[in-house]
Amino acid sequence: MHANSNIFYETPLSKAGCFFITVGIPIHFTVAQTSTTSAMNGLITDKSGDGLPGATVIAIHTPTNTQYAATTNNDGRYNIQNMRVGGPYTVKTTYVGYQDQTRENITLSLGQNLKLDFTIAESSISLGEVEVVGTRSTVINADRTEAATNVTA
Repeated sequence: MHANSNIFYETPLSKAGCFFITVGIPIHFTVAQTSTTSAMNGLITDKSGDGLPGATVIAIHTPTNTQYAATTNNDGRYNIQNMRVGGPYTVKTTYVGYQDQTRENITLSLGQNLKLDFTIAESSISLGEVEVVGTRSTVINADRTEAATNVTA
């Protein structure tokens, strides 16, 4: 074995390959990440400023009736991605025990992530009583067994 066998020999091809890897690939990925949609995010709170987990946010693109929906996380935050550019949008938020709130004529620009917060008030409407009724089925009976095996000694 030659004494200098571990030396990396520079060739024009190795320089060109290193240049492409360090410069060419990042440029390619930057071009490929061009945005063609919009997004919307925000915080849904009550009058005291506490986030409302589980609130529903629905954004409707009025011309096409396309609906985008999200549910708020534990902090009351929502995030809707991949929305159609333009508008107008009608955005509605709902939460059990609170009044619905609607915002209209919202327009989204290309690549925009619109921050749209809502503060909603408690509703005086109470939920009705739910009654659960059950009956015993005669189809299932412990005395009737279809497949049974008796083993005797």
